[in-house]
Amino acid sequence: MATKITRSTIERAGKKAKPYEIRGAHGLILRVQPSGKKTFYCQFARGKRMRIGDAEVMTVLRAEYRAREILNEANDFENPLRRDVKKSTLGGFIETVYAPWLQANRRRPDKTVKDLKRCFGTLYSKRLIDITRADLDRYVASRRDEGSTAATIVRDMNNLRSVIRRAIDGGYLRTSPFKGWEKPKVEDNGVTRYLSPDEEKRLRAALRKRDDAARRGRIRGNKWRLARGYPSLPEIGKDGYSDHLTPMVLLSLNTGLRYGEVAAIEWPAIDLRANVLTVIARTSKGAKKRHVPLNSEALDVLQRWQEQTKDTGLVFSNTDGSLIASVKTGWLKLLDDAKISEFRWHDMRHTFASKLVQRGVDLVVVRDLLGHADFSLTLRYAHLEPKQKAEAVARLAA
Repeated sequence: MATKITRSTIERAGKKAKPYEIRGAHGLILRVQPSGKKTFYCQFARGKRMRIGDAEVMTVLRAEYRAREILNEANDFENPLRRDVKKSTLGGFIETVYAPWLQANRRRPDKTVKDLKRCFGTLYSKRLIDITRADLDRYVASRRDEGSTAATIVRDMNNLRSVIRRAIDGGYLRTSPFKGWEKPKVEDNGVTRYLSPDEEKRLRAALRKRDDAARRGRIRGNKWRLARGYPSLPEIGKDGYSDHLTPMVLLSLNTGLRYGEVAAIEWPAIDLRANVLTVIARTSKGAKKRHVPLNSEALDVLQRWQEQTKDTGLVFSNTDGSLIASVKTGWLKLLDDAKISEFRWHDMRHTFASKLVQRGVDLVVVRDLLGHADFSLTLRYAHLEPKQKAEAVARLAA
């Protein structure tokens, strides 16, 4: 039962053969040692407590205030925040703590560090504990003056927010300057670009034409090489691909994977018997592993590509086995041949999702397949379910 701890309570608490405790309100505990030493503690969870201070020095009012702080922090952050805050500038923390953490836990860590330096270099010399909401507001205002969109600003601020979270976890900050801060509102223009059936038909035809042209070119080239005594290059089979572009495009259309996820796939992550592709946390945008089922076309593409290449390491790679950083040249030429405009590689992901929704697949399933952490991202496809919505409204008149 809780007791009201007062200064007289502390003075009357005498020595005993064993340590004992007097429990007060708000988790406050007075612990008395056999030596007579008296210390304030706060119990914030079952079996969990934190030392507040020496009861001979600290006032009861201050101890009660700190106990309430600890309980609030435990409620907000699961554990109370440390008082012995480490000292560091923003730049020093990013270079010595955050960058190594990125290397171990996130994809494209070097790009993230570079973006942080580019965006927040003026804050690098500032101590973490001195960064305020006013600094955040000034940054947003300056970016707006430069003509940056709200979406771009929010993306960059999310990078800084992640740094601040790690700083709090590491004991460099007690609270976040982002607490209570309102981020710029990103307007949704309602436009999600995806391939129409006719555009997809033209894209596939352009891929076939590209591979056929390369196949014929290889035959002519080998004839030329043979006539001059040069060794022949491997032939491109009737069902083979001229290079990595076609299988990468077809896999994207059938799985909704991001470009970075497609480029980083390794053969051990593909189970051709179970028809499942695993996107590992290291290559996923949200740093979370997910399993993507392979339909018949995706499975056929991977099996045919496996027959053409070695089935170790990266599924799609440069000739030296390294990661393919970009397919921009081939991709833009392909779109030009297919007469498709204003279409990005990422829009194949929208095409995948849109086709699922139009075929009646639940948005929750679509979210899981895409790996969206925020369901609002998936809701952009909700307008593609007109039939389901019409049926739902029609039931009211039944």
